Amino acid sequence: MRKEVQKQVLEHLQTKGNISQLEALKLYQCMRLAAVIIRLRKRFEIKTVMETNPATGSQYARYYYKGVKEA
Repeated sequence: MRKEVQKQVLEHLQTKGNISQLEALKLYQCMRLAAVIIRLRKRFEIKTVMETNPATGSQYARYYYKGVKEA
C-alpha cells in the first residue's frame, strides 16, 4: 500500500470529517479504503457508519474521523 494514499486519506478525514469508498476511489485512486482505515486506526479513532444508497438500496461504509487515540 502506498504511504501517500494513507496520508491523503488521513488528511481528507481530518479536513472533511468523513469519507466513503467511492470518494476515496475518485479522489485518490484508493481501491482498498478499508485496509487504509485499519492501518489508521492504530493511531486515530475512526468510526464506521453503514449507509444505504436511496437509489439502489445497496449499503456502503462511511468513515468518520474522531481524533487521535489517547495513550
